[in-house]
Parts: sequence; C-alpha cells; structure tokens
Amino acid sequence: MPLVYTLLTLAVFWRLWTPIDGAERSWKYDPPHEYWGDLIFQQDSLSDGQLALWNPYDRGGFPVYGDPQPGMFYPPNWPLLIWGSFGDSLPFGIASFKIVLHWIFGAIGMHLLIRRLGGSRESWEPACYAAGALFSFTSPKLRYMGSALNWSVAWLPWVLLAVWYFSEKPTARRGVLMGTTLAMVLLSGAPAALLYALILALPFGVYQMWGRIRASWKAIAAGAGTALLWVLPLMASNLQQLPESVRQARSYSFITDSVFSPGHLITFVVPRLGQGENPYVGGLVVLGIGLAIANRKQRGLAWVFLGIAAFSIAISLGGHAGFLPSLASAFSPFSMFRRAHRYLYVTSVALAVLGGLGFGYVLSIEKEERKAQLAKALTWVGGALSFALGIAYLISVVMQDKIGAHKNEGFGLAFLSALVFTVLLRLILTSNPRAKRGLAWAVVALVFIDIWTANFQVSDVGMTALPLTPRDGDVAQLEGLERDWRIYDDGYLEYRPGTRLQIRDFSGYEDDPLGLSRYTRLLNAAKRDHRLFGHANVRYILTRKGKLKPRPADATQKSPGIWELKETAPAVYFIAAPVVADSPDDAIKKLRTFKPGAGAVVEGTVPQGDAALPITEGRITVLEPNRLVAEIETPGPGLVVIAEAYFPQWQATVDGAETPILPANVMFRGIPVSSAGVHSIEMTLSPRRFWWLLPAFLLAFGLLLWAALWPSLRKRWT
Repeated sequence: MPLVYTLLTLAVFWRLWTPIDGAERSWKYDPPHEYWGDLIFQQDSLSDGQLALWNPYDRGGFPVYGDPQPGMFYPPNWPLLIWGSFGDSLPFGIASFKIVLHWIFGAIGMHLLIRRLGGSRESWEPACYAAGALFSFTSPKLRYMGSALNWSVAWLPWVLLAVWYFSEKPTARRGVLMGTTLAMVLLSGAPAALLYALILALPFGVYQMWGRIRASWKAIAAGAGTALLWVLPLMASNLQQLPESVRQARSYSFITDSVFSPGHLITFVVPRLGQGENPYVGGLVVLGIGLAIANRKQRGLAWVFLGIAAFSIAISLGGHAGFLPSLASAFSPFSMFRRAHRYLYVTSVALAVLGGLGFGYVLSIEKEERKAQLAKALTWVGGALSFALGIAYLISVVMQDKIGAHKNEGFGLAFLSALVFTVLLRLILTSNPRAKRGLAWAVVALVFIDIWTANFQVSDVGMTALPLTPRDGDVAQLEGLERDWRIYDDGYLEYRPGTRLQIRDFSGYEDDPLGLSRYTRLLNAAKRDHRLFGHANVRYILTRKGKLKPRPADATQKSPGIWELKETAPAVYFIAAPVVADSPDDAIKKLRTFKPGAGAVVEGTVPQGDAALPITEGRITVLEPNRLVAEIETPGPGLVVIAEAYFPQWQATVDGAETPILPANVMFRGIPVSSAGVHSIEMTLSPRRFWWLLPAFLLAFGLLLWAALWPSLRKRWT
C-alpha cells in the first residue's frame, strides 16, 4: 500500500524527478524561500552543539523557539536533520523529500481510517484506495502543495484513526497515543491545522463514544494531558512571542478574507471554474454521500461527516457569509487564523471519508434485494445529475466565446465523471463477484484519473525553477559581513542567504505571520525611503532589478545589482544624548531627522549624558544564536545601540552587572551605560518559560515510548 501511494505521488509530481530537458521543476514559494533555510539553520546549530532559539542571520534576528513551522519540537524532523548533516550543507532535496513524505503519509492514514471504519473487510480495500487518492490529490492540498499546512493536514486522518482506536477500548495507553497524534498536528508546523483537527475529531469522538464518555473520563484525561505535555513549551513560547509579532493585531479582514464565495460551491462538482479555490471531488463523492447515508449501519457516521463538511464550507466562505464572523466573535480560536478559505481542508477530509464510506457500502452489500433497490436509485439520481451536467456542458459549448474554453472543459469533465461513476457503480451492484472486483479497481483507477485530469494544471502552476544559488560567491567582494555590516538581499542571492551563508541579512521571510512587528514597521518604511536601511546597519543592498529605486544620494554601485550605502550606522555605537520616542512609529519619524550613526532614538528612560560627548564605535566579538558579546569604549554615560533585533527575552550585563535592554532605533537594542571606560556587554536569550516547561515535552516523549512498547514488554514479562 505505501508503494502504491508513493508511485501515485511521484506521478503527480513528475516534474520533481523527470529527466526531460527543461521540464524539471521544484516547489514554488515557501519551500525554497523559507523551509529550506529553517532546516539549514537547525542542522547548522545542532552541528555546533547548540539548541538554537534565535536566528541572528535573517531580519535583524528573530526568535524560532515559539514558532511551530521550523519543526524544532517535531520528532519526524530530527532524522532529516541528521541525514542532511552528512554533506557540506543541507541540500534543498531534504526539504522536498519532507513534503513528499507527508503527502504519502497522509494518504496512508486516510486508507487505514476507511479500512477501520469498514470493519477491516477485504471487500472495502478498493474504497480505501479511492479515499486515499481523494484526500491527497484534490484541493486545497494541491493548491498549497508546498505549504507547511500540508504537513499538519497529513496528520488529520491519523487523528481520526487514533480517536477510533481509542473508542474501541478507552484506556490510558490508547489515550496517550491519541494525545500524541493530536499534538503532532501542531508540532509539524501549522497551528491552524490544530483547529481543523478539533473540528473533525470532536464530533467524530462524541459519536464514537456516545454513552461512554463519563465512564472513560480518566482515559480521555490521559489523552488530553499527553497532548498538552507535548505542546506546552511551544504554546507557552508562542504566546510569549505573540505580543511582539504582527499577528497580535487581527482585524475583521484578517479573519474573514476568503477567495471562496457562494458562487464557487458548484466547483465541488465542476472543475476549472474561476480563480481561487477549486475543491473538485468528482462524481464518486457526490454519489457516495447518498450511498453512505443509505447504509443503515453507518448512517449516523455519514451524517456526522456530512455535518462537518457543511460546517466547514459555511465558515470557509469567510466574509461572504455571516457564519465565521459570528463564530469568531463567540469563540476566540476562530479569530486567530487568516484566509478563511483554508477551512476547506476540513471539508476535503470529510468528503474523502464520505466517498470511501459510500463506495465501501456498494462493495459490501450481499442481499440481492438491497442491491436492486440501490441500483434503481443510482439510475435515477446519477442519471439526473449526468443529465443536468450534460445540459450545462451543451450551454457552455454554445457560450464558449463568453465564458472561456476552460469552463467548457470543466462542465465536460463533470458530465463524464457523473456518467461514468453512475454506470460503474450500477454495474458493481448488478454483476457477479468476479466482475464486481474488476469493476471496483476500475473505479479506483478512474477516481485518480478524474481528479488528476481536473487538477493537473493546479499542480503545474504550483511549481517553479529549481532553487539554484549561482551568485552566492559574489558576497566575497563585500567587506565586513561577518559582524560589522549587514546586507539587504532583494532577490539577488535569494533563498534566505543570511541563514544559508551565515551572514547578517536584513531580508528573509518578510511576510512571516509571526514576524516581529518592529521589524515589519522599519522594513516597510525603509522600502519607501532607502536611507533608513542605513539605520539598520545595512551597508549593501543587493537587488535583482539592477537599479535601486528610490536611490539614496550616498549609494554607489559596486557591481551590477550590488549597491553600497556610505552612510550606515555601525553594528555597535555609543550616543550620549539619544532622542526619546513614544512608539515605534514615532521612532521612525525621528530617525529621518539625522544621518545613520549620527544619533539614536530610544523608547524608555535612559541616563542623559553630555550631548557634546563624541559618538564612539564598538564591535560585536561573539555572535551566536543564543548569545552576543560586544565591546565598546564610551566617553561617559549614555546609550549603546546594538543593531540586533530587540526582544524582551534577551538579558544583558554590562561588565558583569545586569542592565535593562530598551528598544532603540525602532527595532534594535539599547543598553544604558552609566560611566566612561571600556565596557564588555554580554547578552543571552533567556526564555525562562521555555526552559521551565521543556521537561513536559520530554515527559510526553517518555509516555509515548511507554505506550508504544508496553504491550510487547508486558507479553515478554508474563
């Protein structure tokens, strides 16, 4: 079974491995621009013997320990880091392998879920494959093919499988396994998917455990407690990071923005209509919903998943309907995540289950009378659906010049899908056992062909050229990049060169939803006024556009695409009388009033020295992920500005004495000094909440080992 899904996945993503000249492609957007760098940073840090909590190479520095996306707490990530450590640098292929692996893993989970729901009957096996294909190769998974969301979504069928396993015999051991599976949804990288998992698992669990919930509360508590232990250090750190991030401000548009509107509901049945989401599932699912409800033994289960599908569709409409705004007003978890159309991930799971249940029921019916009844109903329902889609296709042909050829093709594919699956399912109900088995596997093959034909353009659009780095050597001509100066890479080097090359870069994953808000404010202002890059210690701007617009008066071109700013604030400097600002926006306004390095803006109280004292420069002597050391000689009391990102969890000492860190120059660190002389400033990242709660994660890991090994150990001991 894993081999089948591996081959299907490689067939869909043939561009990853094709030997055809000019046809090879890779994942677009986040995988090369973000996830690759995350893996490189973790692998480099582990090679240096560190548990890195802070990345000093991108965006002026940012915390990583509260962000689930890098996967620091995700156990399946660890072998990939070890594998990548055998080479000189971690290749992009490791990140690509991680994406493919989760694709296969999710399909296997859906397969096993349908097998269990079908009572592990052999006759259901084709239905298991059909559901696995429906879950894996439809949108939104295909639309966001390289997204970290898909790593977490791959766990959703496994969560349902764990709930089913627990409901069969509610014990503490099975609760630990269920809690662990739920925790992996968050730890794998996408917090929103944890909400998706709960939307699926809670109604399914209540249905499975109805009448036994109170009696099983201890086992349920064991599951919930285990999940909490796994995620406690990450969630606590995330909540600590949230007030400093751009996600802290969540507006109505942030919550309700959706490209899926009521007009797109037809796209579940008709592919290739319009832009945005196109969650086409084909004729088998449309017919399978009715067949699943027709199964008296599993009718309740079918209604549960149909209800989940309807609920998730309603909230995926976002601002196009009132469901999500109302829900977000009453329950805060629904206000925490952007892009409402992504709730269609929940819909895709529910519809895959319904398709599998309906198809499995057709395969398992033994009574001839019941077969005849269903065959007759299929003829009427499937015939009516096919007729309606056929008429729509004919209309689309007549109006092709007005509605577009791709929509014409969409109605044609929908008509064929409904007609073919109606005929095949009816033949299964009326054929002998031998023919029935052959027809069942034909349905599986056609399910894959159906959804792939409808969606292959989506998978093609989601790929781009291989991430090559031919310009990395150009940084050798730039002086002082180790600790003195910073670059701003505007697509010249690409793929997070700061992290890859371990140089200080002011760019990186600029749209990170957990990015520090102070960085975002200064970056946006600097893009409008490049002189502000100088205040960020940026000496070199590297741009693929060649030209620098707007171009500061002090900028000179060193080579095509590489510009040097002559007026750049040092990485470490002293100012006796800094200007006081009320807020980051006020600080930006006041930064514009003087040249980089000629003054400083601070938020907070600092001893004001003699304004006549000269500005002096220092240097960073140690720059590590969790530690920084700087040295400077000051002529008197005042403020030392260090051009590394401000974050409240950093602690500082000046000559061994604890000293507060203040926000300076919008997003950097200001260290008050009270006397003249040579000073040694040492900073360490000290997120106490993280270290206090880290044992909880280790305890959860121990509980998982106990739950996994206990049956075999008990058998050996007895």
